[in-house]
Amino acid sequence: MVSLEQIGRVHQLHKLIVCEKTDPLCELANRFHVSKRQLYNVLGEFRDLGAEIAYSRVRQTFYYSNNFDIEISFKVSHLNSSAQKNVSGGEKLFSAILFH
Repeated sequence: MVSLEQIGRVHQLHKLIVCEKTDPLCELANRFHVSKRQLYNVLGEFRDLGAEIAYSRVRQTFYYSNNFDIEISFKVSHLNSSAQKNVSGGEKLFSAILFH
C-alpha cells in the first residue's frame, strides 16, 4: 500500500518539475531522503504515465517537455456495519481457487 508520505513526495516532485526547480539529481534525492535509483524509478513511472521528462544542464533542473499533469486524490470514509459485512478482502475468491 502506498503511504501518504509517498503520495506527498510524488506530488511535490511533480510540482518541482512543473516549476523547473528540481536541482541536480543528487541534491533532489537528498531533499526527498531517497536514493538516486529510487528517484530514477519515480521518474520512470512518470514516463510510463506519458510524461516526457528532460534535464537542462544549464539550469540544472528536470522539466516536462510535453503538456503533462498528475492529479492525485484519495478518499477516506467510515464503513457502516452493513458495508463492513460485504468486505471480504478476496477471501471468497481465494478459497474458490484453492478448493474447487
